[in-house]
Amino acid sequence: MDRLTLDDGLTVRTAFPEKYRELVEQRKLFTFMYDLFLLALMVGLLRGSRSEARKEGDIVKVGQIKSEETKRALEVVCCLLPGEDDRSRWNQALAYADGGLEQLWQQFQTLGHLDILRLVAEAKAEWPDKLSEVFKMPVTTESPQPGSRPE
Repeated sequence: MDRLTLDDGLTVRTAFPEKYRELVEQRKLFTFMYDLFLLALMVGLLRGSRSEARKEGDIVKVGQIKSEETKRALEVVCCLLPGEDDRSRWNQALAYADGGLEQLWQQFQTLGHLDILRLVAEAKAEWPDKLSEVFKMPVTTESPQPGSRPE
């Protein structure tokens, strides 16, 4: 993925559509299923959790995602994942998202809710190291100084 755009024809899919329906449609913890997908993807990346279960449950085509912020986040992640081509990187993203969903589902079953504050604290502490590991490149959380240029 040399460019920072996802093919609108790609489909967000999962091996666990019933868990998406439970958390989004029944429990109303998220407005859209793609919101849960993005969180699950981030959790999967953070925890190194992947699921290779067969993904037969379609959620939404990328072109139908209404949130530009969500699209941009997905584009950045897919652009950085190692892989031979767009399709292989997208399949990796789907595997990480399902792995993250399994983690979220386990937390939901145990606590009866999702502990978002704990997830944010965990991400803040571990994100740079995990991203460097997954993306095979150094990641920093430091902001560039005003007027400075990357070397």
